[in-house]
Amino acid sequence: MTEPPFAGQLTTLAVKFRPHLLLACLLFLLLAAGALTAQTENATVAGTEVAQSSEIGLATGRVISANIVRRDKKEIVYRLPGSTDEQSLPLGEVIFIRSPQGAYDFIFPDEKPVAAEAAAVPQNAASSQTETLLLVGVGLTLSDNSALTAFAGEYARALAADYNSRLTPAGFVAQPGLEAGSLSALFSAECRWLRGEYMLGLGAGYTVIPKSSAVVSSAAYSGQETINVDGYAVPVTVMVYYRIWGDRSFGFHLGAGGGALFTSVLVTRNFGRGSDYEEARGLAPMLQLRPELHLRAGPVTLVAAIPVFWAEGRPVGGDISAIQTGSRVAAASFTGAGFNLSVGYNF
Repeated sequence: MTEPPFAGQLTTLAVKFRPHLLLACLLFLLLAAGALTAQTENATVAGTEVAQSSEIGLATGRVISANIVRRDKKEIVYRLPGSTDEQSLPLGEVIFIRSPQGAYDFIFPDEKPVAAEAAAVPQNAASSQTETLLLVGVGLTLSDNSALTAFAGEYARALAADYNSRLTPAGFVAQPGLEAGSLSALFSAECRWLRGEYMLGLGAGYTVIPKSSAVVSSAAYSGQETINVDGYAVPVTVMVYYRIWGDRSFGFHLGAGGGALFTSVLVTRNFGRGSDYEEARGLAPMLQLRPELHLRAGPVTLVAAIPVFWAEGRPVGGDISAIQTGSRVAAASFTGAGFNLSVGYNF
């Protein structure tokens, strides 16, 4: 068979250009593989950014989906998905941040400096301002009232001697009865003015004088006469207090002052069908030393105190009567110590 006249030329060209074709095909394959790899990486990065995006809630109600780069006390730096540009937001405009895992982080304003400043102002102002404290309390006092028991016995002996000198048959004798106790309840009220570590107080109290008695009787008569001695006392004091330890919320105070003690001693004679009584009133100076422990919660103050008193009831002249038998006078003693619990309100 006869070959075409240009067959030899084609064979020569094919042999001549075969290396160039191979290089072109190889270069095409490399370019195609690189493009596919770049597209895959871009898709992976984009998917990662979208999957790791956080949500930033603003005070205006807007919610931004972004990738948070960093966050400090003043601002949040973020980048929008698919963007390399960094943007910032003041922390005061952000309400919350929702993480890619769904956890919420709410942003609150930093109020510590403001709170510290606000707390410092009342403390400084309190040291230069005057407060008023109203206290009411109840307690027990321990004092020696044996003088009233002795007075009742001497009064009974004086009556027995008088009856024996005037009545026939006689045979009247005096016998001891109830002895005055040492404990008595004390109710108190006080108004105090506070300024810094000092307090000035004006107070008053009320206590019942323990009862004592004696009996006059005679074997020649069926009845008997009973002498009862009791009464009450009203102390009025002016006190100065100083805070030795602690602060306004919890501290130890020491008070000292004095005033007057008003006493009313009632001597009652019960004799069968009737009774008679006499009242001995006394007014005497009074001194008081008062250590206290204070606990304050808001406007309410609790006070525990152990007061020490010195006061001896004495009769006074003029229109106020005094009952006296020989050298003994019906007068109450308020010298002793006590325990008091008070509750107060600060204005």
